[in-house]
Amino acid sequence: MGKNDEALHWIRTILKENRNLIRHDIYNFANIMNLIIQYEFGNASTLEYQVQAFQRLLSEQGKKSAFESMFPNLLKKLANVIHDKSQTLTFLQKSIDRIKEISLEPGFESGFIKQFYIVEWLESKLYRKNFLEYLCGK
Repeated sequence: MGKNDEALHWIRTILKENRNLIRHDIYNFANIMNLIIQYEFGNASTLEYQVQAFQRLLSEQGKKSAFESMFPNLLKKLANVIHDKSQTLTFLQKSIDRIKEISLEPGFESGFIKQFYIVEWLESKLYRKNFLEYLCGK
């Protein structure tokens, strides 16, 4: 919501911890928040590298939830697909619909999606609005 530097500081604090001392879901979602911040900063090359690192981590853990599987790739694709506006909007709408489906399922993942306004954040991108303004206008 405009405090990306501060958010990045706290996310990095979590990510610098020994990941074996932190629950996997919390560590993974800290990684996802880090990816969102990198996207907001417009760091496409950093985002691509961190998506790959996150995917390796998920592979090491031997599990991937539906959201953890799709969301990093969604961000990477959004960061790289700026040229075709209609294709981007279609892709974004399909992704929002899928995340809404996931958010209806019980568990930590759906709670994360709701508590951190992931759908609304993506909708703000769809409607090309500032996230905070989008939330206030809803």
